[in-house]
Amino acid sequence: MTATLHSYGKIPDLNEAVELSVIVATLTGCDLKQLDDPEAIAALLSECVNASGMTLIHQYVHKFQPCGVTGAAVLAESHVAIHTWPHQGMLFVDIATCSSMYCAKAAFECICKLVPHTDIRIKDLSLA
Repeated sequence: MTATLHSYGKIPDLNEAVELSVIVATLTGCDLKQLDDPEAIAALLSECVNASGMTLIHQYVHKFQPCGVTGAAVLAESHVAIHTWPHQGMLFVDIATCSSMYCAKAAFECICKLVPHTDIRIKDLSLA
């Protein structure tokens, strides 16, 4: 296996154990208009990445018809993905990072702060 030097970091040590912090969660009781607005989802992704201190490589948001939005932020440290079901008032969040659980939690707390909701179901799937 050949390691590649990227502009955002060093060549990884392929023998070093990787710590992976993962949060998957569903927020329910969310605002239907916010969940169906691709600009709002793009701003949400940007805000949570900024709050986490992780490094954005690329962001993509897609609006579905008749409703729903999916957005993903590809990060130097992994990714943040958001999927919405406006007609059900539901937002699904998937955050994975090889950075730290602190960064993953900071991103998630930012999402929770910016998306009013009535309930959260969360899973921590971290590997260390």
